Amino acid sequence: GGDRLLQPAAGGAKGFLNSSQVATSGAGSIIIQVTGDGNDIAVAGKPHLELTRYLGRYRSIGRDSKTGRPNEIDLIRPFARAIDLVGREEELDSLREWLQGASPVSVRVLTGVAGVGKTRLALELVEEVEKRGWRAGFLTGRELVRFLEQANSAAWDWNAPVLAVIDNASASASFLKVWLRQLAGHGVWDDQGAALERPFRLLLLERSATFGVGWWSDVFGGSDEALLEGMLDPVHPLPLRTVESASQRRKILSQTLSRLESGSALPDDEDFERRLAELTWGCVPLLLMMATVTASRVGFGGALALGAGGLALNVAKHELARVREVVQGAGVDVHLGPLVDHLVAVVTLRKGLPVGSVRTVVEEEAAAVGYVLPTGAAPLCRALATALPEDAGGVVAVGPDIVGEALLLTVWRDSDHALGAVSRAHAIEPARVMEIVIRTCQDYIVYGYRHSLAWLEALFRDRAASQGAIHGLLELTDALPTETVELRELALEVSEAVVRLIRPLARGPLSANRLAVYAESLISLANRLSAVGRLEDALDAAEEAVGLNRSLAVAGPGAFLPGLARSLTNQATVLSLMGRQEEALEVAEEAVALYGGMVEWSEALWRGLAGCVNNLANLMGDLGRRQEALRAAQVPVALVRDVAEERPAIRPDSAKFLNNLSIRQWAAGRRVEALDSATEAVKVYRCLAAVRPDAYRPELAISLNSLSNQLAEVGRIEEGLEVAEEAVALSRGLEAACPAEFRPALAMFLDNLSIRFWECKRPDAALDAAEEAVALYSGLVDLRPSEFRSDLARALSNLSVRLATVERGEEALTAAEKAVSLERTLVVERPDASGPGLASALHNLSNRLADGGRYGEALPALVEAVMIRRELAAELPDAFGPDLAASLHNLSDCLSELDRTAAALDAAEEAVVVLRGPFLALPAAFAADMEVVFANYEKQLTESGREADAELSEPIKAALACKQDS
Repeated sequence: GGDRLLQPAAGGAKGFLNSSQVATSGAGSIIIQVTGDGNDIAVAGKPHLELTRYLGRYRSIGRDSKTGRPNEIDLIRPFARAIDLVGREEELDSLREWLQGASPVSVRVLTGVAGVGKTRLALELVEEVEKRGWRAGFLTGRELVRFLEQANSAAWDWNAPVLAVIDNASASASFLKVWLRQLAGHGVWDDQGAALERPFRLLLLERSATFGVGWWSDVFGGSDEALLEGMLDPVHPLPLRTVESASQRRKILSQTLSRLESGSALPDDEDFERRLAELTWGCVPLLLMMATVTASRVGFGGALALGAGGLALNVAKHELARVREVVQGAGVDVHLGPLVDHLVAVVTLRKGLPVGSVRTVVEEEAAAVGYVLPTGAAPLCRALATALPEDAGGVVAVGPDIVGEALLLTVWRDSDHALGAVSRAHAIEPARVMEIVIRTCQDYIVYGYRHSLAWLEALFRDRAASQGAIHGLLELTDALPTETVELRELALEVSEAVVRLIRPLARGPLSANRLAVYAESLISLANRLSAVGRLEDALDAAEEAVGLNRSLAVAGPGAFLPGLARSLTNQATVLSLMGRQEEALEVAEEAVALYGGMVEWSEALWRGLAGCVNNLANLMGDLGRRQEALRAAQVPVALVRDVAEERPAIRPDSAKFLNNLSIRQWAAGRRVEALDSATEAVKVYRCLAAVRPDAYRPELAISLNSLSNQLAEVGRIEEGLEVAEEAVALSRGLEAACPAEFRPALAMFLDNLSIRFWECKRPDAALDAAEEAVALYSGLVDLRPSEFRSDLARALSNLSVRLATVERGEEALTAAEKAVSLERTLVVERPDASGPGLASALHNLSNRLADGGRYGEALPALVEAVMIRRELAAELPDAFGPDLAASLHNLSDCLSELDRTAAALDAAEEAVVVLRGPFLALPAAFAADMEVVFANYEKQLTESGREADAELSEPIKAALACKQDS
């Protein structure tokens, strides 16, 4: 490569670089520049940093020995830069502006789903600035560890502009934390010309990052958070947009097809264009490229039908076959094929192997899986390096990540050796292996590949049994996703283990910061317990967290008030789930007041405020305070709407807030706005669930269920049915994976689906859905009676209506009687919370009795329902007044049938009086009910020979007339 010694730069020289590795040494007097690949240079006593541009990977687009065309796996690797960078001009401009900023040291975090193009964008930037004289390249996790282990690494310096990129930043969180604090104290901050002469830029790439949470908190949090935030530009993670444009999607497909040299062309018909535009996973460039290479074997129709997971698994299998062929072509025994597959999986799990580790790993793994190497490990090592070449002579992992994960699942699906291999790799590189295993679970359990969960459980056991169990489990807790279906049981187990280990220590003299960590662990535990329905235990954890944070906030309010606000929000959420709305509201109001008193604001705080106000809106709505609930629900939507598109980490919040706003708008009679909000929420959740199905399918199902109700209410009943069926289909898949967690949701959605079928005049289908809902709830009651009796009673009431519709009157009456019996049991157990359910069941029972002409028997049930609802409405008129009016209306009808004319008129008039206030306040919400109630009032007046009360009736008539005119 032509090594040459250069003269020192002014002020002392500081480093060496080459076209494959870029490095800057500590303060000293020499600069070494090296060109070419694979050069190793040591400068004794001088700390130095090596960056790589992976030039060997640029040149590694090999040819398939059979077809002669480029290797598929090489084409889709970001380092190959096989196609143009499509649609990223705006992102590149933003990064260029960041490079030229006024700070001598600046850090930016770029996030995006797997395959969206984070690494490729960084490569483009590295290539661009390297031509302008920057020292630029990727900083591997291994190199960062080596760098920090050098003597006097804090004295490291640089004499030229530097751009360092760290991919999968979360895996290096603990080392990043150390390095950034060194950079924060670096003398470059005192050099006024540093920003112009030798700026240092660190670009961190990760799938997701949430301000103040998880790995972000590990790196940027702590007592010097403000100092580190000063290095961030901006202070929050920036997302890389997905590809929504149909023309950009087609360009990615077309260019990949051209590089593949297959001689085929893209389909040119309307059906293909429509499918391309509608592909939920088509927003991810890597998936589009994989679809193209797969189409060369199965056609575009077959490739698109495979879906995201199927594409990656297909490519992984093809890559395994290619590696085997290369290894066997190098003279390795053909019988070693399964060992080759195992080794490729190990290499991929460890994110590649440096040249010095390859032989050791090959020998250890061969022995572990029972293979004898007759000619030793050397031939197999050379063959692997040929098949998967790494710049410096090692073996590279199969990538991109989602293909590497698919390869692990393919190799170890039916293997007895997976757990041992994962544990051995974890012992050497714990953070990297844990990250890959968690992502494999997230990405593929949804497709039925559940064996990766056993690997994760093994890592949990390894960490729980280690000497540093608390630290290791806290890392695992942070790494596990907050929103997850498949990992929720394990996440709960990890959270319980953390609290179990810390709780005895918390009784001793722990520092305030460590107590705060314990409090956060309790909040996490409460969330995990809530997710699996253990609400009493969740409340215990939430209340303990509140108590800890109160004591901390008294001692140091500035530092610990945010923790208290978070714990109060958590407590309010659990109380709400338990049906203790009034207590929850009081707690939520305290949390909102705390947030309002914060002096210094950050993204974590305003997001916390938004979530807290969203809870407040739900609670106000539950308590019948419709207008207040609506005003509160508008606040979080306004807080996140402007930034949600730019920052995907906030999009789940945005969808949740929109869904809640739609419910509040509907309750306030603002039907059109409500439907718009619900539709937008479903749209966002569709996108989220397409990319992260494990996390967001439940939320999508819930939002679909809500949307179906609203569509039906505005007369779009066929659309409402279609959406309800989709919600049930999603929920069936979730219930199959996690019955304990999702059977209640499936039962609820089926109950709703039965109503949609009935509205569409499909009584048999409606009855089938209602019967299935009752069957599911009956099973749940057998397991957890106190929790699901009320739901079963509601489902039985619905079933009784459906049975009555198909003229199965006796069965309908039996179902209604069972519902009342269940509700009476609940009233005994929970007298403060069960009145509404009993009143509803009695109301329905009276209808079934009246259907059979049994008005004398229906009357006592109606009278009792009215008595209960009167008491409820006296306390909360907005919430229970309309229900009382409905029961009074039915009571009037029943009394009329029994020729009790005067009493019938009294009940009819009271119904109008009760409904008058809600109707005049929100005519759009209650017009239909008022028309029925008022018509009955006028009928009873006629039968009694009396005139209407003008003061009561005239405003109602006027409002109804206005409503009809509009």
